Amino acid sequence: ISESKYRKSGFNKNYNEFTSNCFMAGDREGKNMGIANVEVKKRIVDKDNKNKKEILKTIFKGVFTYIDLKEFTQEIDLMSTDSNNNVKDKISFDKDNLYIYTEDKEYALSVFDSDILDRIRDMKKEFNTNIELMVNKQMLYIRFFMTDMDNTLLFASNNEKKLLYKYYRMINETYDLSEKIDENIMKCKTNKNI
Repeated sequence: ISESKYRKSGFNKNYNEFTSNCFMAGDREGKNMGIANVEVKKRIVDKDNKNKKEILKTIFKGVFTYIDLKEFTQEIDLMSTDSNNNVKDKISFDKDNLYIYTEDKEYALSVFDSDILDRIRDMKKEFNTNIELMVNKQMLYIRFFMTDMDNTLLFASNNEKKLLYKYYRMINETYDLSEKIDENIMKCKTNKNI
């Protein structure tokens, strides 16, 4: 996957190294979408090293998906990081380790409604991982954190079918979420016109 596609998502604004493999892309019901393994690293000072040597630390490793939205929307971030540095308003779902960052809380909760949040909870259980979403303009971006597994797809490997099914499920969930988000954005636009 191109680094520019990942950079546009806005998940990691500062990093030093980007690698990607197993990229698949296509069109589903008129929506351009893609999925890839991605690893992003940032140079930090190793506090355990007496010489203050810099090391590359992985800040994201997992599966990254993107898909077009039919509707234009403002940026809403659903993250697993509780940040005090984010300048946007924060909505906390502490029991789920999820945080929404937005400039309009009411709108964000209409777009990421209880159905979306329930779906994210189910996905976290199914994939046994943290999941983060970002919507902006006409795109939905999703990160599935997979640091505890070798998520590089090797054909004819012992886990080929299991990994292919996992990718298939991630593609389906990305598409289904995009449809629900489009529906919610449209409802918000309709309600404002009433």
